[in-house]
Amino acid sequence: MIPIPPFDQVYVISDLHMGGPPGHQIFGQQDLLCSFIDHLRTDAQGECALVINGDMIDFLAQPGAICFDPAGAIDQLDNIAQSFPKVWASLRAYVRTPQRHLTIVLGNHDLELALPWVREHLLHGLSAGDGNAQERIQLCFDGAGFACSVGSWQVLCVHGNEVDEWNITDYEKLRRISVDLIQGRPVEPWTPNAGSKLVVDIMNGIKSKHAFVDLLKPEKQGALRIVLTMHPELQAKGTDVVGILRRRFVTTPLRRAFHLLEEPEVAEAAERSEAARTLAQIMATGGEGADARRLMDQVERDFENHLDPVDLVYRRGSAQLGIGSALVATLTGSQPYRVAWETVKELASDQTFTIRRTDDDFEMIDGLAGANFDVVVAGHTHLARILQRRKVGRGWYFNTGTWAWLMRLTPEQLETEETFRPVFEHLATAATIEDLGDDLKFARPTVAIIKKDENPVLKKVVPRSGGIDFVDAKDNA
Repeated sequence: MIPIPPFDQVYVISDLHMGGPPGHQIFGQQDLLCSFIDHLRTDAQGECALVINGDMIDFLAQPGAICFDPAGAIDQLDNIAQSFPKVWASLRAYVRTPQRHLTIVLGNHDLELALPWVREHLLHGLSAGDGNAQERIQLCFDGAGFACSVGSWQVLCVHGNEVDEWNITDYEKLRRISVDLIQGRPVEPWTPNAGSKLVVDIMNGIKSKHAFVDLLKPEKQGALRIVLTMHPELQAKGTDVVGILRRRFVTTPLRRAFHLLEEPEVAEAAERSEAARTLAQIMATGGEGADARRLMDQVERDFENHLDPVDLVYRRGSAQLGIGSALVATLTGSQPYRVAWETVKELASDQTFTIRRTDDDFEMIDGLAGANFDVVVAGHTHLARILQRRKVGRGWYFNTGTWAWLMRLTPEQLETEETFRPVFEHLATAATIEDLGDDLKFARPTVAIIKKDENPVLKKVVPRSGGIDFVDAKDNA
């Protein structure tokens, strides 16, 4: 067993997503976060570590963002720090305090932090040149996550994109690019993962008009369907989506881990087939039962007949693709809000925000983490979770959700076409986060707390006069 740092208390948060232009900053909890950091600085006991478990900042949300920007990363980092000055001031005060440690884990929206010159700039900005403070900062940017002990608890923190085929990071290529740039050699172009490509090439343009795109969960069944109903002209982006999907399947963990390279024609055919399946699944209303099985059978037959995957979604007359039919209905005169309601009404029974609900991310991360860890903490999905580990039959799994704004569609909003109509019209016209108002967006800033001699817990941080409180994290709140 390799040595890991011991602490008396560890607090884990994730997915702050500091970044973006005014009006489109999904992180809206600056004052609460500062109160939380100040509370740890003054009230925590013994050796205390604050872990920011990925996506502390969001380079992809910045104006003019590209998928990977080694040359502009320092300027972007400075711009983000200037946009959220209170947070950076609280972090500097925290790390200047003896026995207060800060660990930052790399996410998938802040990859440039791993570049040596950006890393050093970040360290200097957080420590303000104080050598003792800098020694209390640990940057975990190599993909291994962060392991520590708290009393008898063995703790592992990973961001969570490690098991997300859309957002896998090639850490070895990231290292090679850094080496080549430093040593003045030609640099192999960075190949972005599918998630980054989707954000930069498609979603950033959409969310400049519709702020809800970044917030509404679940994304595929909710945000994507509503956007396509509002803007059927975006079907022209279908070709881009298929290309992104194909990139996704090139970078699956299995193929990366075992270097399973195929002949180009064979690989391309397989990727197109899988892209067709996935695109249909994303766009289909539902995804369960006989209709979904018939849909997949039809997708396979159409692929074998060399039909382009885009056409599987956007061809007219398809009775099997719910969103495709909805788009046709839009083009033929149906009211857009009625079309949108048809595509999302199933979300009235959605369990996305149920804290004790298992999901694929939990299953995969639980399998990824070694049996010696009593507490495994992830983020990435923005969905808080409290679950028992299954792999070892003991211990806890927490997902610390997000400190960014969230949005859900409620059963009351989805009850009928007419109850959904004002929601749809609000979403269509709300160009900024502020435009959404408090009736649509909400915050659930959660923290995993591990203390020696106490059971680990997941709590929601709430403000109170003169400080903060920790309350039980609950479903949908």
